Amino acid sequence: MKKLLLILFTGIAATGCLAQTNSPIRDTNLARVEKTLKTNQKKYDSKENFFVRRGIMADRKKQIVTIQAEAAEITADSIVEFFLIDEESGHDYESLAIAFTKPSNVRAALEFIGMKAGRTIDIRKHTFWVKGERVIMHINGKRAEKYVYDEDEDESAPESGMVFTGGIMIPSREDPNIMVYAADAREPSSMASNYNERDTVLDVPRRAPQKTVYGHNLLKPEMVMKAGRFIEITLEPEYKDGRERVRDLEVQITKGTEDRGLWTVTCIVEDKSYSVKALIKYFRGLLENGQDPFVTLKFDDNLTLRSIKTFCTIIAALDTNDGIRIEPPAKGHLYYQAYNPPKHFLNRKERINQPLELFLEKKDGVLSGVLTKYIPTWPEGSMQPDLEEKSFPVKNPQNLRKILDTIDSEIPAILVHAPADSTHGEVMGFVGIGLSSHPLMHIFIAE
Repeated sequence: MKKLLLILFTGIAATGCLAQTNSPIRDTNLARVEKTLKTNQKKYDSKENFFVRRGIMADRKKQIVTIQAEAAEITADSIVEFFLIDEESGHDYESLAIAFTKPSNVRAALEFIGMKAGRTIDIRKHTFWVKGERVIMHINGKRAEKYVYDEDEDESAPESGMVFTGGIMIPSREDPNIMVYAADAREPSSMASNYNERDTVLDVPRRAPQKTVYGHNLLKPEMVMKAGRFIEITLEPEYKDGRERVRDLEVQITKGTEDRGLWTVTCIVEDKSYSVKALIKYFRGLLENGQDPFVTLKFDDNLTLRSIKTFCTIIAALDTNDGIRIEPPAKGHLYYQAYNPPKHFLNRKERINQPLELFLEKKDGVLSGVLTKYIPTWPEGSMQPDLEEKSFPVKNPQNLRKILDTIDSEIPAILVHAPADSTHGEVMGFVGIGLSSHPLMHIFIAE
């Protein structure tokens, strides 16, 4: 019996090995890559303006990176999740091409020609925009965007380039004390993604969460390449003249003539004061000049919640793929969307999880409140839970911190109900102490 099992196991293993054997086309392509590597090493290794590694070469003077790749086996109207992946990736069915180099080599080559890696997304830290200088990507001489169309819009993806985010480092699986390049170490091994992917070297310059855009970006039938076809991919900086697209701005919103709906807005970078209307015009000028304003908002402590909510409504209309990009909140501030939370958050019966709710009121100029925890119980035969309420009087920030440390909550979130005329300083001075354990806060303004 043991012998039979051994034979069966050996047969299965052999079958698996055969399944992983390279195709003749792949073998031909690999031989070409190795031959090119030897030629380039002999020709360029002693020249400081050239970067040479397997499957990739960079020319610092011309500011261009050339990658050797092959066309993936993807068919017309198929979903395109990636423009380029490496050989180890299992996502060739949804990628345009497979590179014969590593993602870390692509990053190193871009840095070699003078580009600086930017920043990827991190939803947990309210980093919703990828950030960095842009790269123009060509696949066999054609813009990468021309290969893809949006199923909803029935048109090509905008030719806006790719953002050099640079990817991230992660602890090694073998030794957590050693950091490794994520795109080299784990799936999807992306070099250029068509959605916001934390690990990728190059990302799309727009908000494109995978869950939102999946299934919408498809391969144009006329752009299908024969599977295994040897191709070259080039990467070049969008600007080669020293200009930069990323523009970091810090905008402080200070108290103005609130009864007329006006505020004085000071842009620290320019050290000038703007009305809201003038600030919008200033942003528009930067965008028309090919720059992406990455804006950090700071609210003056004397601003009322009513004023902040109105201002944030305006900002939300500007915080778009074609507009400005709002950065994570500064220390002591909430993300600007916290002041205009969806009203359905208040429907306790329909909520999947139950956040804590803090009801604040002001007496004699001092805030105090009640913190309420909702505990779902499920009556027999009911499709909806009953909610048991447990309330805790909160006299001051220290009292709030103590209560948060002693009660459990389903999610690290608090819905704060506060008077409209309370100020940013008053509210953040009260609730800010809870951000360390409950970073998700939403402000509902009680008129």
